[in-house]
Amino acid sequence: MSGKTVVKNENGLVSRLLPAVCPLCRINAAPDAIPFCDSCLNLLQTLITEKCPRCGRAACACTCARPENSRALFFYGSGVSRRIIYYLKDGADKRAAAFLAELLLVSAGITVKRADAVTFVPRSKKRVRKSGYDQARMIAAEAARILGLPLVAALRRRGKGEQKLLGRKQRLEHALKQYETDPEVPEALRGKRYLLFDDVTTTGATVSACAKLLRESGIAQAVTVLTLSVTDLKTADGGTK
Repeated sequence: MSGKTVVKNENGLVSRLLPAVCPLCRINAAPDAIPFCDSCLNLLQTLITEKCPRCGRAACACTCARPENSRALFFYGSGVSRRIIYYLKDGADKRAAAFLAELLLVSAGITVKRADAVTFVPRSKKRVRKSGYDQARMIAAEAARILGLPLVAALRRRGKGEQKLLGRKQRLEHALKQYETDPEVPEALRGKRYLLFDDVTTTGATVSACAKLLRESGIAQAVTVLTLSVTDLKTADGGTK
């Protein structure tokens, strides 16, 4: 997405260049180098430093009721967090994905330096057909580019159905049936240390199931889960992932 908006006159000629409108607030202008306006960036900074009500740590360090060896950039639930996730689901904005992926990698710190490859939790084919892209793959692709690591489509979606009415144990069992590993992952990319990306984690059932499948298939020696957002314990019971 360009940092400028091109405005044309009746003859199709460019009349002037305007700063791009921030995709989050739809009010302020976003600078060329950053996809969001200053006001939304300040809200994002506050969001990233928000503390878990249980352990008192930020999302990048909180592991309350989350899969082991997982990190997130911010807690999901507030207005700005929802706008960011909804925008990525509907916007297909690689510039925003790259910006957020870099913030996530920085927050994860030394964890990412031990990785050999990058993969992602695949979106359903129905949703990909509707929107034209997979936001988790887009985030993972930008992270792989930044880190100089291979992006591997190691997982495939095979099941259907909702998890909203299931408990955490049932969600994990259900999630294991929804995904499978790709048997055609090259031998050179098996037995490696993987970063597994997704946009939102609620109970952790989906990412836990995907990490389990990657390890048990021999594709991954170890898996680190990185998500943009994670629901805190107050709202986790109402989610699906």
